[in-house]
Parts: sequence; structure tokens; C-alpha cells
Amino acid sequence: MERHVFDGFSFVSGAVVLGGALLLLTGGLGDVSLRWAGPSVAILLGILIVVAARPERPAKVESSVDESPATEKT
Repeated sequence: MERHVFDGFSFVSGAVVLGGALLLLTGGLGDVSLRWAGPSVAILLGILIVVAARPERPAKVESSVDESPATEKT
């Protein structure tokens, strides 16, 4: 199996879902109510969408053609 490039967006999304699932399974954070959970998830989702939608930098293309001036040898 070949290694793939690390996908930070998928990693963070999975971590957020896992954290939310753990909060729901355990019943919350003690005395802290979960009424902040909905707005927090919406804000995090918005931030992740903005980060994922940013334009990527074009890859640096290396030319295989010699860029030096052509000189003829006789």
C-alpha cells in the first residue's frame, strides 16, 4: 500500500466528529450544558469551509529543456 499525502481537512473534520460523538456518549462535560454545541459546530464548519476553499498555489514546474542559449559546435 502506498502512502498518501496528509489531508488536514479530513483529519480535522474527523477529529471534530469524534469529539462531538464522545461528548454525546458521555453526557457532556460535567456541569457544562451542551447548548453551545450547535453554534460552535456551525462556526467551526464555517472556518473549515473557508480554509478548504482558499486557492492553492500553483505548483512550481521545472523545465526539462536546457534554458541556456543554443550554441552550435563545429
